[in-house]
Amino acid sequence: MTKLALVISIQTLAITQAIAQTTPIKNAADSLVVTLPAGKQYVASPGKMFWWGRHYRREWATEVRFPVLNLDTAKGGLTPQKVGGGHQTKTLRLIAGDGKEYVLRTIDKSLDVLIPDEFKGTFINDIVNDQISTAHPYGPVAIAKLADYLHIMHTNPVILYVPDQDRLGEFNPIFANKLCLLEERPSGKGWDHTALSENADDIDNSEKLFEKVYKSNKNQVDQKTFLKIRLFDMLINDWDRHEDQWVWCAHEDSSGTRYEAFGRDRDQAFSKTDGVSLWMISRPWVLPAIQGMHSRVKNIIGQNLSARNLDRQFLNQLTKEDWEQMISTVQQGLPDSAIRAGVNTMPAEVNAISGNFLITRLKQRRDNLPGYGMKYYRHLSKHVTIAGSEKNETFVFSKIDYRHVAVTGINTKNDTFYYRVFDHAATKQINVYGLEGDDRFVFTGDGKNKFLIRTIGGKGVDSFITEGSGGGRRVRVYDSKDNYFSNHRFAVNHSSDSLFQYKRNSVKNDWYVPLIIPGYNPDDQVILGLGLLYKRQQWGKTPFGWQQSFVVNYAFGTGALGFAYKGLFKQTFGKWDLNLAAAYRGPRYILNYYGLGNNTELVMDEKSFYRTKARNWYGSPGVSRDWANSSLRFGLQFETMQVVPTEGKFVSGPDPELDSAVFTTKYFGGVNGSWQYSSRNSIKFPTKGIGLETGFSYYNNLQQTEKRLLKLTGAVSLYCTFFNRLTFAHRSGAATNLGDYEFYQANTLGNSENLRGYWRTRFAGRSSVYQNTELRYNLANLRGYVFRGKIGLIGFFDDGRVWIKGENSNTIHTGYGGGLYYLPYNMMSFTAYYATSKEVSYVTLRAGFFF
Repeated sequence: MTKLALVISIQTLAITQAIAQTTPIKNAADSLVVTLPAGKQYVASPGKMFWWGRHYRREWATEVRFPVLNLDTAKGGLTPQKVGGGHQTKTLRLIAGDGKEYVLRTIDKSLDVLIPDEFKGTFINDIVNDQISTAHPYGPVAIAKLADYLHIMHTNPVILYVPDQDRLGEFNPIFANKLCLLEERPSGKGWDHTALSENADDIDNSEKLFEKVYKSNKNQVDQKTFLKIRLFDMLINDWDRHEDQWVWCAHEDSSGTRYEAFGRDRDQAFSKTDGVSLWMISRPWVLPAIQGMHSRVKNIIGQNLSARNLDRQFLNQLTKEDWEQMISTVQQGLPDSAIRAGVNTMPAEVNAISGNFLITRLKQRRDNLPGYGMKYYRHLSKHVTIAGSEKNETFVFSKIDYRHVAVTGINTKNDTFYYRVFDHAATKQINVYGLEGDDRFVFTGDGKNKFLIRTIGGKGVDSFITEGSGGGRRVRVYDSKDNYFSNHRFAVNHSSDSLFQYKRNSVKNDWYVPLIIPGYNPDDQVILGLGLLYKRQQWGKTPFGWQQSFVVNYAFGTGALGFAYKGLFKQTFGKWDLNLAAAYRGPRYILNYYGLGNNTELVMDEKSFYRTKARNWYGSPGVSRDWANSSLRFGLQFETMQVVPTEGKFVSGPDPELDSAVFTTKYFGGVNGSWQYSSRNSIKFPTKGIGLETGFSYYNNLQQTEKRLLKLTGAVSLYCTFFNRLTFAHRSGAATNLGDYEFYQANTLGNSENLRGYWRTRFAGRSSVYQNTELRYNLANLRGYVFRGKIGLIGFFDDGRVWIKGENSNTIHTGYGGGLYYLPYNMMSFTAYYATSKEVSYVTLRAGFFF
């Protein structure tokens, strides 16, 4: 959904831009200072700034005096080692004369590595790179000064001009004649046992830290220090805090190793977003991390998206009081004078543009830190996960009272490595993973427990012990049978399902998106649907816990109004999902009725003559299960239908198949089921594979219980491609009714279902059969600056017929036509069909193919 929203929001606003290149400065190697802008390519017209934001464009384009880097003399001589780089910049590792490692990073950035291949070389590519102007080019310099006031470890970046020079050697083409940022590389050589790392015994990257934390419970992260840095991140609007942006300084003593976080790569600090398109893209359902430098953080969960896994793991021991105290520490450590001093470390030329803005915003964000900071505490505290290690551990759950429980982690030497008192006002669920080793889970205290506590033993022989009358059904144990259970005062699940394995990087946030669903067909004409889709995450369920949607539809051609609700609740009954569906159509919901049988004729050309109004309620709870290529569903169903008599309409005239009882409100109840299989290689544009589907619905008239109906349906589809361009697509289907049925329960053929070239539900009967055949020819794979993706031609032929009892007919109804398809950036498909038959001709526009 994120990619789709991004394409829709920016393709409609396509613009061009020229990327300026840095021009070498003559004799720069012999100079001490040069004057140039950090990025003149970000200059934009008023129109472009309206759509894509002003950001820090002026700061990038302002000329500033920079010292010149001479590798022969700087830091006792800097020797290039190897090229690296992250998502945005090129980096060069350097070894100084004293053996310490530094890194040189280009100020000018490129996001090409993050851009999918389909977007490279397009206006989208240029727009994305243009958004580098959301970052302040000199922000890292100010951040170092601000971090000093808070006693937070940091590098000391200096922005320099790098001329062409012999010592750069093979790296001259990459770094020469560019502005670069030179700073220490704390995870490199020579920075342990220095002031930079606060005399750390060792410095590890995140990957090594995780290995050591899981290996032994003696290795622990200093959570209060990490919290201070994370609050600082929020204050300065640095949203790019993924795991590669951290190193960890180890301090060893007799009890173990304490790791302090060291944040690096502050490119996104002071991030500023504005402009119409950026406002759209920064919505919570698209890219919520991208937020402006406002007076407060409007979406604190979205801003911290990239750090969510680290935050869940390394802030799980801190209480409400810890957060409040650290927020106060950050506020007191950054008085107005400190903020002003930090901002003033940036060049005076750019501070004249935005210095006052940044000072004001930083003061406001500091003052508002308790609001958004504690909101994030509440978010993290609602569901807390605690992980052990490969060693043997004991986790003690001590019930203090009905609303408070203490969790203590103890190692084999009886040292406490984890302790927190949980308050049910903030925490609803506590999940504890023993991981490996022979672990003990001990529950003490009496009475009922208000928390939902899950204990997952993992590998090893684990023990689950209850002391007192505590525990209860809200304590759930997940482990194999080969373990010790002192009693069964808790719910035990002997599953070894992979869903219950500890996955550090699997944290997902709840997500919602407003739905705008336009459509058009010849019967309803323009249709507009508005609604909301919401996904909630739940422990042990993938890819989400539940998903619910609600949509209101309005057909402008008929005035029909309706709503539809769908709910999907994953793994509600073991591996089976719960499905809920409800819908209402009326009061001007339109049914087309042309009579029953295969030989019905149009007695009038005006299609409104065959329309009748109806009101319909439908509800169906059910269960379903998905496999790799198939799905199975069973459900109950309840439906009411009221056909409104309308003078001068076909349904109100003499019809031997209908009587006046058709206009009374009918109530139906029953069951349904379906099975689907697909080996298609794509949903949006299948070129090979097959699809199978079959289903049944059993209805009982609840007013006349002797009237029963069993509806059976089935269809098969086939896709194959010849010469890499021509795709043959075919679908055949059939349906039949066994028992009594109303005209609106007949099996039908028509435009929106299975027979193009006819109006919707044009033919109705007890049984039906149809086939759809398409040839889809790929005209071109567009590779233009604006238009990318596949474009092609469609030719189709449909036919089918229906049966009713007592009718003798050999007529096969045929429709045919052609159309176009377009897959913008190969992300989704749009089709336009022109269909014709002996009765009507029309054009249909739709998202996706007919089948």
